[in-house]
Amino acid sequence: MLVVTWTVAEAVPLATIFTPGVPLSQWFEYTHNVDVFIPKVTGPKAPFNDPKLARYYHSLGLYYPVQLVGKNVLCFKSGLHMDYDGPAVPLLDLWKQILDETGAKFVITTGTGGVIGANVTPGIDLRFQ
Repeated sequence: MLVVTWTVAEAVPLATIFTPGVPLSQWFEYTHNVDVFIPKVTGPKAPFNDPKLARYYHSLGLYYPVQLVGKNVLCFKSGLHMDYDGPAVPLLDLWKQILDETGAKFVITTGTGGVIGANVTPGIDLRFQ
């Protein structure tokens, strides 16, 4: 099983819940075949290309393997993001690579679920307020 999230704000709670005692800052860096991705990530705001963000610069993601209800689960914080990476959509290649390498048959992607805006708080259903 593979559980994927996208931003640091999403990955910190994932680490808190799935890897208690192992904060996101201690997850392993995933850089397999990173040289193939460097020319594909052309977005000017891509954390992947920002040397000031040392933990995310030329990193395809962060990961940590866990056991959950007797199943092997790979928790993964993607280093690529469709909003930032540019028109080549290298994220598709990353997905193919990760699925090939893990053999995951079940994948969960989680995050803010499109919740954006100055007046919207992730995790709060505004219909009930």
